[in-house]
Amino acid sequence: MSKNPNEKDIQFNDSNPEGFEGNAEALEAVPQGAPLNIKVTNISLLNEDNLLARANVVLNDCLSIRGVKIVNGKHGAFISMPSYQANGRFVEICFPTTSEFRQQMQDSVMGAYEQTLIQGQRAMENAKQASAETKGTEMEGTSPYAG
Repeated sequence: MSKNPNEKDIQFNDSNPEGFEGNAEALEAVPQGAPLNIKVTNISLLNEDNLLARANVVLNDCLSIRGVKIVNGKHGAFISMPSYQANGRFVEICFPTTSEFRQQMQDSVMGAYEQTLIQGQRAMENAKQASAETKGTEMEGTSPYAG
């Protein structure tokens, strides 16, 4: 099997850098497969072709992923991780490595998106109501039929 010329052999150093002596025990204490804390921020509603929105995702307050897309597909809305196009196909820059985490991320992003839609609808309803109330008070006493 030939080796990719862009790949480099990486030598790992088993020693801990200064100040990180306790991290090995802390890492071992983290249960494998434990759900990550997912925060979805900066949802921008777009509605361009099949692109419904973009969002940022923060994992365990440690890693931020910008530009997660919410796409309207044949079978409903889904999330698309940041990607680039190479040789006519899209390649994700970062992605969930398990189906369980992909589902957790999908649920978190779609839940935040749906909440944003609901808040937007409420804001529009409140603005319409405020506008109607303002028009009603402006028109009081200005009727041409007032005697």
